[in-house]
Amino acid sequence: PQKMLEKINNVEDTTTTTPEEYSNNETLKNNIHNLLNTLNPIEKYIIESRYGLNGQEPKTFTEIGKDLNKSREFIRRSEAKAIRKLRSPVRANMLKGFDYDK
Repeated sequence: PQKMLEKINNVEDTTTTTPEEYSNNETLKNNIHNLLNTLNPIEKYIIESRYGLNGQEPKTFTEIGKDLNKSREFIRRSEAKAIRKLRSPVRANMLKGFDYDK
């Protein structure tokens, strides 16, 4: 039993988040929120809906189109336009310095 307890105590807990990781995650969330707020309301809704942000399940162009009473093609074009805006140098700088692979 003693050796078993020693082994259990020596196992690294990889599910916990360090204060630094938590702070970085919160900063990243805030920066993404601020970045999305630079889009117009329809573009913001489309991006949030397509990628399941704010706890939503990701939606298809058709589903978003039904939500907004717009065509699937309108949603597709609006998403492409919003992504171009998000990739602009000024906006992209809002997310610089974050390690996305963690």
